[in-house]
Amino acid sequence: MASVTSRRRHKKSRLGCMECKRRHIKCDERQPICGNCVVSERPCSFPSPRPHQSCPVTPTLSVTNHGPKYPKLEPLSLSIGSPVQGATDFHNDVNIQHMELLIHFSIGIPLPDSDEALQASFTKLVLNVGLDAPYLLYQTLASSARHLAIVKPSLSPKYLRQATELQHTSIEKFNSLNLHIDDSNCVPALLFSSFLARDMLTSTLAAVRQSQDFSMFFHQYIQYIHVQRGVHAIGTSTWPFLMQSELRPLLIWGSRLSELSPQGRELSELIASITRNSTLDKETTEACITSVQYLQVGLDYLLSSNSRKIGIQMVFNWAVLIPPKYIELLALREPQALVILGHYAVLLHLCKDVWQVGDSGRYVLAGIVTELSSKWVQMLWWPLSAIGLGLGSKASSEASCSTSTME
Repeated sequence: MASVTSRRRHKKSRLGCMECKRRHIKCDERQPICGNCVVSERPCSFPSPRPHQSCPVTPTLSVTNHGPKYPKLEPLSLSIGSPVQGATDFHNDVNIQHMELLIHFSIGIPLPDSDEALQASFTKLVLNVGLDAPYLLYQTLASSARHLAIVKPSLSPKYLRQATELQHTSIEKFNSLNLHIDDSNCVPALLFSSFLARDMLTSTLAAVRQSQDFSMFFHQYIQYIHVQRGVHAIGTSTWPFLMQSELRPLLIWGSRLSELSPQGRELSELIASITRNSTLDKETTEACITSVQYLQVGLDYLLSSNSRKIGIQMVFNWAVLIPPKYIELLALREPQALVILGHYAVLLHLCKDVWQVGDSGRYVLAGIVTELSSKWVQMLWWPLSAIGLGLGSKASSEASCSTSTME
C-alpha cells in the first residue's frame, strides 16, 4: 500500500509546473500559467508531457486545483443546465451549421465595451488569425452559438448544444499543441483565452438567472476570476510584442481602466466601513478599498451617457484589477468580501441590456443576502435600494436620490 501511495504522489508532482516544484508547493496544473504563479507573478513553465500522456479535455486556462479553495471547472453549458445527451449528430467538420455561426460572428455579435471601429477591426483580426489557429476559430464559433442561444430563446437548446461541442473541440485542439506562450503564438492564444473567459462569465451569469443557485454561481465565478487573470498573465508576459501587433488598439483601449480614478461618492460609505473594520489587517484593508474604488470607476462611467462603454468594460475586467488578497478573502466567503461583491451586482444591474449580463445583478445580490447575517446585510442597503430589492431600514430614503438614475 505504501508503494502505491508513493507512486501517486510522484505522478502528481510530475504534472506540476517547475516553479511550484522549486518552491515545494502544490500546483493546480493549470496551463499555460498555474494559479500560484498568476497570484505571485512568477515565471511559469511546465515539463514536456510523456508521449503516452493524453491531454485533458478541460480548458488549460481553467482552475483544476484539487483543494477545497477553488473547485474544478465544469463545461460551460452544463453550468446553465443545458442537456447535451443525444448530441452526437453534430460533426466537427465544417457544415452549414458552422457557416451560420461564422456569418453570425462576422455581422451579428455586438461587443458592448468597444466602439464600432474597434469592433470591425477586431472581427476581421479574429477571423484572419483563426485561419492559422483552428482552436481559435472553433472557439469563435462556440461564442457565436452562445450568443444565438440568447437572441433566439426558442432555439436555445440547439445553440447551447453546438456551443458546448464546438468549445470542447477548441479546447482539445488548444491542449494538443502543448503551447509555451511566446511571440509566435501569443496573439491567437490571447484571443482564444479571452473568448473562453467571456463565455465563462456569460454562462455563470445565465446560471444564476435560471437556477437562482448562489452556490453554483459562486463556484463558477471564483473560477472565472482565475481564468480571466490567466488571460491577463498571457498579455503581460508578451506585452512588448503584442503592442507591435494588430492587437495594439484593443490593448490600449483596455489598459486605460487601471489608470482611471474614482470620482463619484456612491461607495464612500462602503469605503468608510472598511476602514472602520478592526478585524482587517492593513494589507486586507487596502485590498478591499482598492477593489471598491474600481467599482466606483465603473459606476462613474455607467452613469455617464457619453462614456458608458468604459463602465461596461469594468464588468468584465474587474476580476483582473482586484488585488490577490481580496480574491483570497472572497474565495473564503468572508462577509466583508461578499458585501463588496454585492456592490459589484449594481454594475451588473446597470448592464442588464448587455447580452452577456442580462438581469443577473438582482439574483447575485439576492444570493449574497442569504449568505450573510443581518449585521452584514445592513451594509448592503445601497445596492439593495439601487437594484430595487427593498430594504427595511432607514437607508431606503437616503438611497432614493442616488439611485434615481439607475432604473
